Amino acid sequence: SESFEPIALSGSSTLWETSRGGDDFSAAGSLCHGWSSLPAYYLRRHVLGVSPLEPGFKKFRISPFADRYWKAGGRVPTPHGAIEVRWTREGGSGIVFSAEGPSCLEPVLDPLPECPVLSAKYNSRPLSASKTKCDAKL
Repeated sequence: SESFEPIALSGSSTLWETSRGGDDFSAAGSLCHGWSSLPAYYLRRHVLGVSPLEPGFKKFRISPFADRYWKAGGRVPTPHGAIEVRWTREGGSGIVFSAEGPSCLEPVLDPLPECPVLSAKYNSRPLSASKTKCDAKL
């Protein structure tokens, strides 16, 4: 994500081919590069930890991976409206997770062993970890 941060922090409304933008490749770098969208997917899916279990996010997994981050936040668009996510690390490794989103969506807390979730809320309602891992591998 070090390569993605200059793009995200530049204020650009497009995703560049590289973090050097148009200055790369002898001033021939692309400033609108579809293949550069992988960090946007990765950050939503793995760092924020939100992924669909059913079409349209009707049911969705919460499984954040803190990696090198101490906090994260963002918006995950769904056909029913955005899911706003925020989490922070507490006590060195555990995550305190909260999200707000459409009430018609069903969150499933499925924490990773290496990133325990100390507490999680969706629309201010506490969530408990699923008893078994989710079957869908999306």
